[in-house]
Amino acid sequence: MTEKHSPENWIVCGYGTRIEDAHGENVFHDASANEADLKRICACVNACKGINPEAVPEMLAILESTYKTLAREESLLPNEDHAAIGEVISKAKEGQP
Repeated sequence: MTEKHSPENWIVCGYGTRIEDAHGENVFHDASANEADLKRICACVNACKGINPEAVPEMLAILESTYKTLAREESLLPNEDHAAIGEVISKAKEGQP
């Protein structure tokens, strides 16, 4: 059985030392925590709401394949979008084997 994560939206509480989920339940607490780091964690979790983490590698592969197809048909993808999409794909692949 797969354990579910705490429901979004996550927020920083407790003078910037604690994260709570949508039900006000404690997700994380550390008195020495950096509030900026906790806010970043919350932002990432909240931004990924509804995304199946196991599907991310496949979604990236589809994005990359679609980009390559569009890049061959210049009329389908404006020049200013080429670099932006390529950069997104590169960033997404950072840290992958």
